[in-house]
Amino acid sequence: MANENVDGNGPDQLLLLDKILALTNKSRPTIYRWVKAGLFPPPYRVGGSIVWKQSDYMKWLQELKQVTYR
Repeated sequence: MANENVDGNGPDQLLLLDKILALTNKSRPTIYRWVKAGLFPPPYRVGGSIVWKQSDYMKWLQELKQVTYR
């Protein structure tokens, strides 16, 4: 279902930029550069906040692992 987490255990979480920065250990400019280059999932605007869906982040992470470990 569209509103489920990648692991199927409930609703999709929304991650604020600070959480994305902590998870990736990258800077704000790097994340936005990656987004612009199509290397990172695009964010959503919810009210006045910029957020990423956790499922988008997890999918990106899985794809990164597959490329890295080939």
